[in-house]
Amino acid sequence: MKIVTAWRFGASGYVYYEIGKDLMPTGDSDLFLLEPGKGTYEELSIGDKLQAGSWVHFRESPTTASRARFVLQRGDCVVVLKADKPFAVTDALSGGWVYVATTACGLFQ
Repeated sequence: MKIVTAWRFGASGYVYYEIGKDLMPTGDSDLFLLEPGKGTYEELSIGDKLQAGSWVHFRESPTTASRARFVLQRGDCVVVLKADKPFAVTDALSGGWVYVATTACGLFQ
C-alpha cells in the first residue's frame, strides 16, 4: 500500500545510492536503507524505504547531468519503486540509480 500511495501522491524521480566498503553511505550518496540486515545496492527491493542523512539531489533522470527537481533534506524519506542494474563503482562496495517516490517518515508511517 505504501508503494501505491507514494507513487500516486508523492513526487517520483531518481536518487543515487552508493554504499562504501564499511557498509555506510558514501559521500556521493547520503541515503540510509531503513531495513535491518540490508545495505548494498543489489539488496534493494521495491518498497524499501531510504532516509536522507543530509542533502540528496532528487533528479528527473538517472544521471548527474539531469536537472535536480529538488533536494531531499536530512530526515526526508523515499520509497524504492525500481532499482536497475548496479554500476561498476570505484572506492565503494556497490551503487546505482534508484527510481523512487517521496513518502512520509516516522515510526508509524
